[in-house]
Amino acid sequence: MENPINLYEVVMAKFAEKQIPQRTIARESGVPFSTVCKIAQGSVKEPSVHTVQRLYNYFQSKQAA
Repeated sequence: MENPINLYEVVMAKFAEKQIPQRTIARESGVPFSTVCKIAQGSVKEPSVHTVQRLYNYFQSKQAA
């Protein structure tokens, strides 16, 4: 059985890379800038599943491009 992907860990790893400005991530993912900042800084330890999914989908679309 495969291990499930931890979307939150993937998102946090992408934030740690700092390759895409947070404003761009917010604008293109549809997640508010303040939320993106708080998640990236670790202020929000348990963001909603919906928010994490949107960020994960955003990073996946950038990886495929």
